[in-house]
Amino acid sequence: MNGHEATEYARDQGKEKAFSSAVYQAYFQSGQNIGDIDVILSLAEQTGLNPSEVQDHLKAGTYAARLQAAHEEACAFGVSGVPTFIAGSAQIIGAQSPEVFVSMLNRVAERGLA
Repeated sequence: MNGHEATEYARDQGKEKAFSSAVYQAYFQSGQNIGDIDVILSLAEQTGLNPSEVQDHLKAGTYAARLQAAHEEACAFGVSGVPTFIAGSAQIIGAQSPEVFVSMLNRVAERGLA
């Protein structure tokens, strides 16, 4: 949750792309625990965010309501995993080949977005 909340802070600061990339690399390439506050604060500093402000927002739960609303919206769409791609009533869950996306988009184009 710390990583998600810190990403929301980064979004508000206009640095979501840099921070998200750093989090991705830390987790998938370096095997770091992105739930650990020290890791998050280090990544924040590396991407030009103020670690003290990040920590203050995490302690205050500033972004908890925003994330809860996003979670509820995802549940309303039937999202059960990430990544999930939605086009009309069609969904692709998980990483898929380009052919799967082309097939879905062709089906949506044939049926319309309903």
